[in-house]
Amino acid sequence: MDRKPRLVMACRILQDFLYRHKGQISAMLLLGGVDCTGPHIFTVGPYGSVNKAPFETMGSGSLPALSVFEDRFKPNMSEEEAKQLVRDAIAAGIANDLGSGSNVDLCVIRRDGVEYIRPFEASNYRGQRLGKYKYDKGTTPVLSEQTTKLQVDLVEETVQQMEVV
Repeated sequence: MDRKPRLVMACRILQDFLYRHKGQISAMLLLGGVDCTGPHIFTVGPYGSVNKAPFETMGSGSLPALSVFEDRFKPNMSEEEAKQLVRDAIAAGIANDLGSGSNVDLCVIRRDGVEYIRPFEASNYRGQRLGKYKYDKGTTPVLSEQTTKLQVDLVEETVQQMEVV
């Protein structure tokens, strides 16, 4: 038997595994690929919930990325149009979220294989400092100065261990 597994089967295996562990694994997955029935993309939640849609976003920058997809996605896009759309969605996530990194990396999944494009584009890069930004003491005059003493009460705390029943 030379049958290749379908993507929905891999999705079901992940779904069953995560459901069985009731969220303890804390994995939220994007599963995408092409099988004999065509291209698919799924999200599998930590409790085994599954969503299938023409596009998906995940992570801390997912809301700005999702807005780009909702605005510009259309079925049967060319590969170049799709790459540009994904690039713009990732860049929106990067620009609106400090935890999203700075590179746009793409993974193109085709029937005949996978192509990783790393980096597709560096979105935020550190510029060069052109001048010297060190000022001598006294460069900026102090017009007024006020010092206020704070009254602080010292509180001591003790912790007792509870009995484990």
